[in-house]
Amino acid sequence: MNERPQNVLKDMNFQQKAEYIFDYYKFHIGAAFAVIFIIVYILNGIFTHKDTVFSISAANLYLTEGTESFFTTDFLKEKGIDTRKNKADLYSLAITRDESESGFTYASHMKLMTMISAENLDVIFMDDSSYELFATNGYLTDLSYLTDDSSMFSDGKTDRLVIPASPYFEENGSDKVYVGIAINSPHKGLAEEFIKYILKS
Repeated sequence: MNERPQNVLKDMNFQQKAEYIFDYYKFHIGAAFAVIFIIVYILNGIFTHKDTVFSISAANLYLTEGTESFFTTDFLKEKGIDTRKNKADLYSLAITRDESESGFTYASHMKLMTMISAENLDVIFMDDSSYELFATNGYLTDLSYLTDDSSMFSDGKTDRLVIPASPYFEENGSDKVYVGIAINSPHKGLAEEFIKYILKS
């Protein structure tokens, strides 16, 4: 019959005791660590979880340093939204042209269709190429009600507003970019407030 652990330990030195205890209780210790890890993981998720209350995408555009914070955290704070519990998501989209009939790759179409269908887009910043894909597929909201300043629109197109690329975006061959609101934006009120926030900055 095996001796009880306490009887075996009394004749061992410290190192031998440590090795014996680990070997004897290794499964118990492993299970305890696993339980602790799961509890910490769950608690971390509870206390660090943030709800997405707004989303922005930049299609074929690269943000300058500091712009992400200005577009997300700074905007939410200005609107009085608690950033400890809420967040704004920022997506980077690559809209690629090809030689197909539509002029855009299948992957670009599918990416947009997926995000629009999932209602993952609110405000969209676009270059000329990406605007063409959004507009052709009817993904943008008419914005004529947001401003009476016709100079904010171009070519009579009211589903986009023209804004300077600087200081928000890196040089992309043009000194202007377009901003629009997704046709099925789940947070249209905040999207409108965001555009006003950009225009007055």
